[in-house]
Amino acid sequence: MALQVQIFGPLGMNDTSFRVPQDKRLRVVPAYALKPGQGLVRLPLDDLAPRFLSAGGNLFGTATDYLRFCQMLLNGGELDGVRILSRQSVELMRSPQVDSIPLPFMPGQSFGLGVAVRKADDSAAWLGSPGTYGWSGGYNTYFRIDPSEQVVFALFVQLDFSPLQLELQHGFHDAAVQAYLPAAPR
Repeated sequence: MALQVQIFGPLGMNDTSFRVPQDKRLRVVPAYALKPGQGLVRLPLDDLAPRFLSAGGNLFGTATDYLRFCQMLLNGGELDGVRILSRQSVELMRSPQVDSIPLPFMPGQSFGLGVAVRKADDSAAWLGSPGTYGWSGGYNTYFRIDPSEQVVFALFVQLDFSPLQLELQHGFHDAAVQAYLPAAPR
C-alpha cells in the first residue's frame, strides 16, 4: 500500500499494483519460454494476487506506467510537478558504487544503487553514452536511461529471461542507441 500512496498514485501509474483486479485480468499478457526442440512454450500465469509483495519481483503494470517511472528518473526524481525522489538520490543511484559487475553478460558496467551504470572508459561495454543506466527484469523487461542525451528506451517481451540468451536485449539496446546516437561510442 505504501508504494501505491508514495509512488504509483502520485506518478499516475494507475495500472501498477501487486494484485491484478478481476476486471483487468484479461489484460495480463502471457509469458513464454524458449524450450529446445519445442520452440515457444506458454508459461503458467504467476499468481495475480501474491502473498509476498516484492517490488523487485512481482509487480504487475503497463508499459505506459513503467515508462512514467523511467521518465521520473530521467527528470531527476520528478514528473509532472510531483517529486518522488530527491535529485541527490537519483544521482547516487546512477553513480558507480562498485567498480564493476563481475557478470560476463554485463561487460563495461558498474553498480549504482539498484541499477547498472555504463562505464566511461570500457571498450567492452555495450554501445551508448557513459553514465547510461538501467536494469533488466523478469521476462526480458529491459530499460536504459541516457541522461546526457535525455533518452529512455525500454523493451517489454514476456519471454522468460536467461543470461545465456542475451541476443534479444543486446540487439535491441544497440538498435535503440544507434537510432538516437548514430556515432555511438563503444
